[in-house]
Amino acid sequence: MAKELRINERSMFSIPLGHTNRVAVLEDRSVHDRMDARGYIPVETMVVDEFPVVTDRIPDPENIRRYADGVIWKEPGMYSLVITADCAAVGFYDPVTGACGNSHVGLLGAVNRLPEGMVQAMVKHFGCRPSDIEVVIYPCIRKCHYDVSRSMTWQTIKQDVFASYGSVNELYAEGHFDLPGMIIEQLAGAGISADHIHDTGLCTVCHYDGFYSHVGAGTREAQAVEGRFGTVMGLRP
Repeated sequence: MAKELRINERSMFSIPLGHTNRVAVLEDRSVHDRMDARGYIPVETMVVDEFPVVTDRIPDPENIRRYADGVIWKEPGMYSLVITADCAAVGFYDPVTGACGNSHVGLLGAVNRLPEGMVQAMVKHFGCRPSDIEVVIYPCIRKCHYDVSRSMTWQTIKQDVFASYGSVNELYAEGHFDLPGMIIEQLAGAGISADHIHDTGLCTVCHYDGFYSHVGAGTREAQAVEGRFGTVMGLRP
């Protein structure tokens, strides 16, 4: 990917993802010294913003501090790589301050308001104004295929979700979860204008011929060897 993007592969980095709503902050380029051979930066070595959660039933709270599912920075020449299949990679950019953000938003990240947390973190750490921030929602599973009615995760958290978002909500009507819909709703609530939210509109399952998808793979055997694709965000020097 670095070769295709014409950037130095050592300028790319990843953070360990764990379906949290935690946002890591890269304060300078020294993080490169802490990357392992795979390009991962230990979250424990970074400043991390934590936000209130709607449900804490999942993931394991004892291990949560090892993970973050969003990262923000403003150093040019640094590129965040987020790996996804059906979850949404959501990228942020403020052309006024030069601040960037990249995030991994799945069911838990959406319910626990990670998109909103990303905006709040950019405002807090880099002085961004929500009205300036541009956001891209990359290909992800969409309501047409995201059937959570048989999901053990959904069964575990749904009472918390109902308490916060209402038992009747179009975002999860009839057992189908609208992941990009919830992301967009939170971004709008955080002050991002509609014309600054760029949704690709592509479903990873509908377009399984072009994207990887855990759901699209179908069988456990196929899912075990299913690939992933990556989203890279960064500001060229």
